Parts: sequence; structure tokens; C-alpha cells
Amino acid sequence: MQKLGAELQAKHPSVGAVRSIGLFGIVELIRDRKTRQPMAPFNGTSDEMVALGKFSARTGSTPSFDGIRSSPILRCASTSSRCGGVCDY
Repeated sequence: MQKLGAELQAKHPSVGAVRSIGLFGIVELIRDRKTRQPMAPFNGTSDEMVALGKFSARTGSTPSFDGIRSSPILRCASTSSRCGGVCDY
């Protein structure tokens, strides 16, 4: 994920910091790389973030006020001994 995030950051000027641990991560969206002004104010929105929200509803990504979060659904087979019965459904 870190490599993909770095590639995205190099390609798009609106991508600020990219952080991840395993498959969990965030891509910070900014207006200006020099000032690092966020795409939307803290706990606010902008036209760009509204458009991103509509796109995310179709694709399954998770936008927040400051970027895009990746937190995939972690699944295991209900027969897995490592699951401990948690996944029984």
C-alpha cells in the first residue's frame, strides 16, 4: 500500500500525505502542496469533497473531511480455526 500511495502522490498534485499500516491507510487531499491547505476545512466540506462522496458511494471507498480512507472488510471462512467462531453467520 505504501508504494501505491507514493505513486498516487507523485502523479496527482492534490494528494498530500499518504499513510498506511498494512491495508489500512489514508490519502490526504490538499489544494496546494506548498501551503498544504486541505481540500475541505476541518469537519467541513467542499464541492470537490461532495463530488468525491458521490463517487465513493459507487465504488466503496470511504471519504472523510480530509481525504480518502482505506479500511477493507477483513473476512475469514467460518470454518477457520483462527476465526474463533467470530465469523459464524
